[in-house]
Formats: sequence, C-alpha cells, structure tokens
Amino acid sequence: MNGFLEVLHWLHIHEIDTVLAVLAIFFATIQFLDSRRQERRMKDIAQSMSTRFIGRFPHNMSEIIDVVGRAEGKLDILVNVSAYGHFSAPLQFRNYKRLIEDKLLNGCKVRMLLHTEDRYAKYREMVFSRETFTSEEMKGKLSQFLNVNPHLRKPEDWESFHALLADEQEISLFDFHRVGVELKVTESLLT
Repeated sequence: MNGFLEVLHWLHIHEIDTVLAVLAIFFATIQFLDSRRQERRMKDIAQSMSTRFIGRFPHNMSEIIDVVGRAEGKLDILVNVSAYGHFSAPLQFRNYKRLIEDKLLNGCKVRMLLHTEDRYAKYREMVFSRETFTSEEMKGKLSQFLNVNPHLRKPEDWESFHALLADEQEISLFDFHRVGVELKVTESLLT
C-alpha cells in the first residue's frame, strides 16, 4: 500500500504532461521490445517455409539445395527439367541430385512434376538458341560442363549440343526413377 501512496504523491507533485511523457516512453519501450521479438519470429517462420522465391537460376542453386536438405517426410518438386542445373551449374546439380537420393534413402517421399519431352525441347531451344550457342559465355559454360563431365564428348554443333542435353535429361529421369522419385509430366507451363 505504501508503494501506491508514493506513486499518488509523485503524481500529485508533478505536472500531468510530465507524467504522460514518462508513461508514453514506458509504453513505447515495451512496444519496441515486443516488435523486435515479433520480427525475429516472423523471420524464423519465413525461413521455415519451403514455398518462397529464392532467386533466379543458376544463382539460386545453393538455396534450392538448402531447401531440399531441410525437407522432412515429403518433398514436392515442380521443375521444367529433372536435370535442373546440370549444364549451367553442374557441380551444384550433382549435390542437388545426391541430396534427393539421400532423402529417399532416409524415408522421405519425393515427387517431381516436370515438363513433357516436347515442352522441354521447346524450352531448351529457347534458352540455348543458335545465337547463344556460339557466344563466348556459352563456350565458357560448355567448357565448365565438360570439365565436370569428362566422359562426355564435346558437341560439334548446335544440334549435337541439344542432343547431348536431351540425353543428359533422359539419364537424370532414369536415375531419379530408379531411386524412387515419383515422376509426373505435364504439358502445362511450370515456369
């Protein structure tokens, strides 16, 4: 009771605007601390979400690998090609593929929805056009791809390059099917 009387006495001897200012600062401090706590919780929730924008290809491969690594129980992948990144980010594709296989071995159910072979061929021709095939950037990417995959022969022309990519896609499909990935194809655009 003495504490309450002291507060009343303090309120009585100070002007109301001072009292209100002290109370406003007190409640603002509480609000600030609470908002920081809520912000941390929101960031944690956002990081735990597997459906979110994670950047543009091929710069997103590390983030994709991280999302796959955190999957538990079930992993659904919607992608235009099962060999996602095999040409533009071949080392990361190996990690991605190995991680999917490990998930399956550990009891995770993995389903993959991807484009039909015809849809993939159209997409591939759009991304790797005849003009881009002869560019310096493409030559560098092709060299990197062949260094990572020394068993492959260098394509002589645009057509053999596309045949090589289609063959690698088929191998990827076979490998994923062999280890237990449930594969479904669609004519609908996924990207």
